[in-house]
Formats: sequence, C-alpha cells, structure tokens
Amino acid sequence: MSAVNGVSGSMSGYLQTLAALNPSSVTNGEVPKTPEEGLRKVTQEFESVFIAELMKQMRKTDFSGGLFGEDRAMKIFGEMRDESFAAEMAKAGGMGIGNMLYQELKKGL
Repeated sequence: MSAVNGVSGSMSGYLQTLAALNPSSVTNGEVPKTPEEGLRKVTQEFESVFIAELMKQMRKTDFSGGLFGEDRAMKIFGEMRDESFAAEMAKAGGMGIGNMLYQELKKGL
C-alpha cells in the first residue's frame, strides 16, 4: 500500500505544479502559437510523466532477478527505455488522461 501512497503523493505534487508549467519548457524551446497548443503539450507531458511513474512502480515488482541480478547500467537503460516508451505512448493518446486534463483545463483559457 505504501507504493500506492507514494505514487498518489507524487502525482498530487505534479497536479499542483501543472498550472505553473511553462509550455515552452516541454516544446523543446519552441513557443506555442496558441494557448491551446501550449496546454496540449503540457497535458501530454503530464501524461508521459504519469505513465513513466506507473512503469517505474511496475518494474519494482519484477521477481525474475536472474543469477546475477540487475547491474546499474541495465537499471539506467531500463529507466531510459521506460521514459521513452511513456513519451511515445502519451503522444499516441496514451490512457486518455492528458486529453481529459486538456478538455477540462481548456475551459479556463
């Protein structure tokens, strides 16, 4: 249960700072043409972070271990792979969290 609480605690922190994010920071320095475009990028990045956090927590439950376990390099590679996968998954629509956030926050623009 503590892992679930840890995820929800970190996600509430992400939600608190979502409104303060600078859209140009998630668009590789390119300034969005419209507020809607900036909001879309920020919510997509949020979903990417959310998916990466889910994958990180799921990876902790891996019991395979193997004979020699997992060395530091493989752990770093796995984290990088998960972040890349999460970003691509969010771009493709992900789980719909980014779109739901976008639709809700767009009302305030």
